[in-house]
Amino acid sequence: MESFLERGLKLQSEQEENLKECKEIFPELMEFFRWKPKTNKETEWCKDFFASWIPFCNDFKDIFNKEIMKKLKQEIDKMKKAVEEKQNRQKVSKEEKKKTSGLKARLAKKGLIHFSS
Repeated sequence: MESFLERGLKLQSEQEENLKECKEIFPELMEFFRWKPKTNKETEWCKDFFASWIPFCNDFKDIFNKEIMKKLKQEIDKMKKAVEEKQNRQKVSKEEKKKTSGLKARLAKKGLIHFSS
């Protein structure tokens, strides 16, 4: 039980130090963002600041995800077009091979017959 209490007191003192540090740094944060508190109560400042910051972060995250999906869709479309073009080239080359591999084509190469196709 003693080790549990010691660990609990240590964690509590760490959190109190974190809180103290946050209270010291928060005015710098307000100055950085040029944010003016609506009230003189320091206890309300964080609540007011983050009340506008959280919706901004959520909107930013949503828009960022939409842009990533848009970019992925563009890349997929680009890849699909590349595959289709490659398949079309292969199809054309197969058709050309068929035309030039027949008996008439071989005889025409040797100069034995002349024909127009």
